[in-house]
Amino acid sequence: MGEGHGPVHDQLNTMREKVKALFTTLKPDVVITWGPSGWTGHHDHRLVSTVVTEVFQSQKWDKPSQLYYSAIPTGKLPANSPMQLATVDSSYLTVKIPITEADGQKANISWHCHKSQYTPETIEGMHQLIKTALGGTAYFQPLVVTSAEKKTLF
Repeated sequence: MGEGHGPVHDQLNTMREKVKALFTTLKPDVVITWGPSGWTGHHDHRLVSTVVTEVFQSQKWDKPSQLYYSAIPTGKLPANSPMQLATVDSSYLTVKIPITEADGQKANISWHCHKSQYTPETIEGMHQLIKTALGGTAYFQPLVVTSAEKKTLF
């Protein structure tokens, strides 16, 4: 890969162009990505969040019209959780969508399709932990954009 900033910038530019192409081609109604912590603090998840947010904010899109960060509310994970997951205070999670058992089964199937560093047993354990923590609700933090200009930060 080489040394210095050149290779890193090249890789980031490739990611930006691929995400932009997805926005342009798919024209999604909404975009959902990791929050700044990437849920687990994993650098790949955090980088995806950063690049998706950067591309979303780079221009006014006809579609997508909104960006959301998926999150787990603070206090929903068991105190003895085997996984260290970042949580978000519920006051920031203003979008709450009911999840059916069928939704949960589809999510589990998709997790098992993902090529991962985790074993199928670990993936199943993570799915059950998150399913229990969410308690039948998916939580999202919207990227809030207002058209009102302000002349102060307060």
